Amino acid sequence: MGITTGKAFGLGVARAHVMELNTAGSPKAVGTAAYYGVEVVGVQDLTLTIPDPQKKTHLGNNQPLQVDFLPPTEAISGSMKCSEMDQILYALLTGTKRRTLAEGTMVGLGTNMQGFEPQVALLVTQQALDEAGNRNWITAICPKCVMYPHQGNMDANPTVHSFDIAPAFVMAHLWGVLFTMLAEGYTRSQVSMWQTQHPLGVCSWLPGVQVPGYLCAFGADKLASAAAKVAMFKNEALMTVTTDYTVSVGLDSIALVAAPGATDRYTCFYEYPEPA
Repeated sequence: MGITTGKAFGLGVARAHVMELNTAGSPKAVGTAAYYGVEVVGVQDLTLTIPDPQKKTHLGNNQPLQVDFLPPTEAISGSMKCSEMDQILYALLTGTKRRTLAEGTMVGLGTNMQGFEPQVALLVTQQALDEAGNRNWITAICPKCVMYPHQGNMDANPTVHSFDIAPAFVMAHLWGVLFTMLAEGYTRSQVSMWQTQHPLGVCSWLPGVQVPGYLCAFGADKLASAAAKVAMFKNEALMTVTTDYTVSVGLDSIALVAAPGATDRYTCFYEYPEPA
């Protein structure tokens, strides 16, 4: 199966990842290990509220004469729920730290860092079927957003933690390539909706100059599903397969043709087999 049809019946939510961003707005890789961000374990739902355009009615002669529309005055907003409390994720989203004392760990609520939450990237994936009944996957990507976490209640019900999501308007994909009228038909966006044959993965590396063989390895549980389903980016530029890189026979790594520089960042958009 090649490129998906763009038509699918989605169901539930399978997984979600939150990625820390660097100053360029790309995933913040820190070394040779593939960085996928922090998984939101126990994710239950994602709700996106998409505002309607402004409806303007031209009046006269005691009646409506014409109807026109202007862009909405509000932006897309969202919310997400999950069942697991993750202190690492909470500290990332609030711009604070996870403290360890003896063998206990903690994070703070209602700190003086409220209002200074960092921007992160959010990827949320949903299983789907296409019109022919083939398994597909739908992924929502917010290249930049602020997520405000809310600690769940302590009562007789299973605890549910929630996040308010405020996606930023961006002019580029998560991997840094600018939107264009020729390619996307727009030059800024808040959310991108993707459909793929297998689960969609985005990971990054900062390999530096000491990588033996110039290899960028995928996570052990997220090997590529096919070489044709891999797109590599160096810093913010699309690389060319064979000329700039090759995908290993075992689909477990990327071999770079040229040695990476000390600050070169590599980001990969690819599909990995389910389940993962």
